[in-house]
Amino acid sequence: MPKEPSPVYKILQTSHPGFQILQQQALEQRQLLAIAQAACPEALAKLLIGCAHKNGKLTLLTESTAAASQLRFYTPGIAAKLKSRSIEDIKTIGVRVVRPLRNESPVPTAQSLPSTETIQILRESMNSSPHSDLKGAIQRLAATLEKSHHR
Repeated sequence: MPKEPSPVYKILQTSHPGFQILQQQALEQRQLLAIAQAACPEALAKLLIGCAHKNGKLTLLTESTAAASQLRFYTPGIAAKLKSRSIEDIKTIGVRVVRPLRNESPVPTAQSLPSTETIQILRESMNSSPHSDLKGAIQRLAATLEKSHHR
């Protein structure tokens, strides 16, 4: 009869060698993340969601491309902070954008359509336009706005 696998709670309670390695790596990553966050402004530090350290490279993780761009400017300061803490095995620091970890649906935004007065002004300006291409474009825009406005 095959041996049943150990329940997770028992593995967590014992000193299983594989689990000890994972705990050590998680602790190291939390410490490195805290150092990186301390080297950044508070608003940017909140957007830094994790890090990974492998083969002399520290990779900082964020969900925002704007935050990633800003973090790249702070990598020299983060490297200095790491050296001041006697962490010498990190040679390079990279930034990576990851997909959001939370299952959030985007918030729908309300359309702001122009008023009927604005559409009327467009129609009037169409008649005064000397260029036929511009006149046609304004006419199509006014027609589209009217259709959207009546929905």
